[in-house]
Amino acid sequence: MGIREVPWTIASHHLHHGSTPGRATKLLVAAAHYQFAKGLVREFGRPEFRRYQLKYALSMVRNVGSIVRF
Repeated sequence: MGIREVPWTIASHHLHHGSTPGRATKLLVAAAHYQFAKGLVREFGRPEFRRYQLKYALSMVRNVGSIVRF
């Protein structure tokens, strides 16, 4: 046994191809960013990752109206 290096991706890029329903896209993107930020906060706990998480939490709240009609 011993110690092995394992590659780990902490950032990625995704181009949206329009496969999501019309107005839900912004909400889904915000949710994906929030989940990613949550993992970064859990792993590293740095203040800039907490701000990143808060930014997309607020974005989800703002964009929830795009799929829910009041």
